[in-house]
Amino acid sequence: MPVCCCAMAGASFTDLIAFLQREEESLKAVAKSDLKSILRTGAGTKGNTADPERFHFYKIYCQLAKTLTEDQRNEIARWEDKLCTQQEDAEFRKFFNILETRKDELQKLGKSSLEACFNTQHSKRNKDLTFCANFLKRQKASFSPEQKQQLLSLETEICHEDDVDFRKFVGIVQERKDELQKLGKSSLEACFNTQHSKRNKDLKFCSNFFQRKKASFSPEQEQQLLSLEREICAEDAALRPVPDVDFRKFVEIVQKLKDELQKLSKSSLEACFNTQHSKSNKDLTFCANFLKRQKASFSPEQEQQLLSLEREVCVVHLDDFRRFTTTLQTRGQELAQTRLPDLHAIFSSRRKKDQDLEFVVCFGSAML
Repeated sequence: MPVCCCAMAGASFTDLIAFLQREEESLKAVAKSDLKSILRTGAGTKGNTADPERFHFYKIYCQLAKTLTEDQRNEIARWEDKLCTQQEDAEFRKFFNILETRKDELQKLGKSSLEACFNTQHSKRNKDLTFCANFLKRQKASFSPEQKQQLLSLETEICHEDDVDFRKFVGIVQERKDELQKLGKSSLEACFNTQHSKRNKDLKFCSNFFQRKKASFSPEQEQQLLSLEREICAEDAALRPVPDVDFRKFVEIVQKLKDELQKLSKSSLEACFNTQHSKSNKDLTFCANFLKRQKASFSPEQEQQLLSLEREVCVVHLDDFRRFTTTLQTRGQELAQTRLPDLHAIFSSRRKKDQDLEFVVCFGSAML
C-alpha cells in the first residue's frame, strides 16, 4: 500500500510539472510571489478569472507539499524562480496596470503630477487609486531606474504640462509680499520655514509646493522665482528697507509720549528706551526693539525724521559732549586717513561694530 501511495504521489508531481511547462507564459502573467499563490488564483478569488484546471493543480500542490522529496522541492524552487516575481515587483505591476487602465479618468483631473492626482477626493473614494497613492508614497524612494523611467513616461501621458500650481504659488507670494518681507529672511525657503508660515494655509501650500517642485522648475520659472526673491529677501536682512507702516507706528508712539520721554532727560532716544520706565511700557518696549533691530536699514528720509524727533525729545549733556570731543581728538588721525566725506560715511564703512563712532555719529547728528 505505501508503495502504491508513493507511485500516485510521483505521478501527480509529474502531472504538476507538465502543467507548469504547458502554461508557463499565462502563469508568469499572474505576477504572484510564490507558486501556491499563482495556482490559487484558479479559484477566481480577488478579481481573478476562474480556471478549473489551475485550481485542480492547486489542490494537488497542497496535497504534495507535505510529502515532497528534496529533489522535488528543488524543482519547485526552480519553477518559482521562473514564474514568480518579488512582492515589490508584483505591487509595482499592479500599480502600473491600474494607472494604465484609468489613464483617461486621471487626465480629466487636470493635475500636474500623479501625486496631485491621488490627493483628490475623487481618488480617495476609489479603492484602486487609494492603493496607488499609498504605494507611491511608501515605495517611490526605492524604485529601480527602470521603474522610475516607466513612472515618468506615464506621468507625462497623464499629467498636464501647464503650471497651474506654479501660478498659484506666485500669486500667493506676490499677494503676501509685505508680510514675507517683515520676516527678515534671506531666502523664500527660509520665509516658508517660519512658525508664521506654518500656521497659514496659503503659505503652507507654498512651502510644500516649493519643496516638492524646486528641483524641476523650468528656466523661466526659476527666473520668475529669482525676481520674487530679490523683491522680498536680501542677502543681509539689515539691507532691506524698513516697511513704512512699522516706522510710522514708531514715530506716532514717540510723538504721543514726547513729554514723558523729555522728563527722562536723556541725550538720545536709545538712552530713553533703555530706562526701567520705558521697559515697563509696552509701546516704548516696541520702540526700543524696533530701533535696535531696524536702525541700520532706515532710508535717508527715515533717518532725517529720527533726527528731528531726537532734537525735540532729548537734551545735550556735558559728559556726552566731552566724550564726543575726546573721541574726535583721539581718533582724528585715524578718521582723516579714511578720506571719506563725513562721519556717517566713515561709520558706514566699518564692518565691525564701533561703539565710539556710533556715539559720535548719533551725538553729532543730534547737535546739527
